[in-house]
Amino acid sequence: MHKDFIVCYFNGRPPPFNQIQSVLSHMWGKGRKLEIHNNPRQRSAIVRIPSEYLRQKILEKNIWYVGDSMFHTAQWSSVHSASTPPLSSIQIWAHLTGVPLDLRYQQGLSLVTGLVGEPKETDDFTLNLVSLTLSHVKVEVDLTKPLPSVVEFQRQNGEVVEVQVDYPWLPPTCSHCKELGHVIRNCLTYTPPKNPPSGTETATKQKEKALVNDP
Repeated sequence: MHKDFIVCYFNGRPPPFNQIQSVLSHMWGKGRKLEIHNNPRQRSAIVRIPSEYLRQKILEKNIWYVGDSMFHTAQWSSVHSASTPPLSSIQIWAHLTGVPLDLRYQQGLSLVTGLVGEPKETDDFTLNLVSLTLSHVKVEVDLTKPLPSVVEFQRQNGEVVEVQVDYPWLPPTCSHCKELGHVIRNCLTYTPPKNPPSGTETATKQKEKALVNDP
């Protein structure tokens, strides 16, 4: 019975429960209301998915969204009953421009891409040298660190090579803490400023105060 449950862990402040219920029921329940147990203190929700096939597909994809709130999934277990470990890294594709031709092989690309994250794989476009300037490499990156747009490395002859790095897809980035995976309104370290009273309200309060103090 417990194998039917998966845990959804939000990377930041979770959205309202009714939004979670609506989006997950649409994505995974095909419109049918899913059984969801919300745990906002732990930024998680436990969802019953009776279909083993669907459950495995959800777990394989791992990264999902409710609006602009990113979350990852895990099979429920007694370990997850208390808490779910936060997502600290994610795999994304990096497009490298300017890698020297003599480094356009598996080990050479790994050396360059290691300046971005941990290299995982490349594609046929890169292996077959479809482009002599552009390489595609999937890397595992740290969600707590900003991603570089340019990396530099020094060759044995002392030459410094600059490589431009582009990312065709990125998770949302917080403009406050700079971490990937949530936006500022869902940031756990951000405190919104209190709205100052408008000019009209201030003038009215000053007038009322003057009337009270007027003998």
